[in-house]
Amino acid sequence: PHVKARKALYAPGTGIVDYRNVTSVYADRVKSLGGEIFFNTELIGSKIIGSTTVLETSTGEYECSNTINCAGLHSDLVAETMGVRVDLRIIPFRGEYYKLRKESEFLVKGLIYPVPDPAFPFLGVHLTQTMKGWVEAGPNAVLAAKREGYRKRDFSFSDFVRTIAFPGFWKMSVREWKTGLWEINRSLRKGVFLDSLQQLVPELSSDDLAGTGSGVRAQAVDSAGNLIDDFRIEESRRAIHVLNAPSPGATSSLVIGEHIANLAASNFYIENRPTAIRT
Repeated sequence: PHVKARKALYAPGTGIVDYRNVTSVYADRVKSLGGEIFFNTELIGSKIIGSTTVLETSTGEYECSNTINCAGLHSDLVAETMGVRVDLRIIPFRGEYYKLRKESEFLVKGLIYPVPDPAFPFLGVHLTQTMKGWVEAGPNAVLAAKREGYRKRDFSFSDFVRTIAFPGFWKMSVREWKTGLWEINRSLRKGVFLDSLQQLVPELSSDDLAGTGSGVRAQAVDSAGNLIDDFRIEESRRAIHVLNAPSPGATSSLVIGEHIANLAASNFYIENRPTAIRT
């Protein structure tokens, strides 16, 4: 009853998950099947020797028969390191959130989204009841100066140069500079962010909002400056590269995983095709 709208689509079956716990379960499944997970391990290079792929990393060399690249923010770098020429670049966009104070959570009883702009793959600032026990407001979409730039002050010279050296970035910037400046303005001014939220729930005030943090979207941009809004998966010799997995990538991860597993069965000539995980 607190939402302001001319019309709305009601989706009673819409749900949310704690994706940190979901990934933890995925990791447990991998380990239970004999897999190993190595954290803080950067891919530096790769080479193919006979029927073996050697992955050169910051923690040593790893030999494998086949590779699936699901590196998110670094997926294009990993593909290039493995000798694949890609016609896109991962451009990082930081999405910043606020949290509603406890006394104001009654204003949001579900997931409240604005009508999305079909010109962009972003959903727009929205309100979400989370599994963590609070209501999140956001995110916006601000160009980040670092691939893992979760804070406004985060900067990586190499990441930034790689972004601005890509012709597609400038084509996108020339076409969408007004939107880019608007997002920077909304990031720097809480009142502007609040205005966006009040388009959905007018009763919200500045005192209702507290900071919670941010995430970084791995947005693929092609050489023509288009923000790719569909999945992009490339196959190469004994490797599969997931170069773009837009929202709802996390929600659809089981189905996406099944699709990639079937690609692997074909690409890697695996006789026993994988069985889908059902929940």
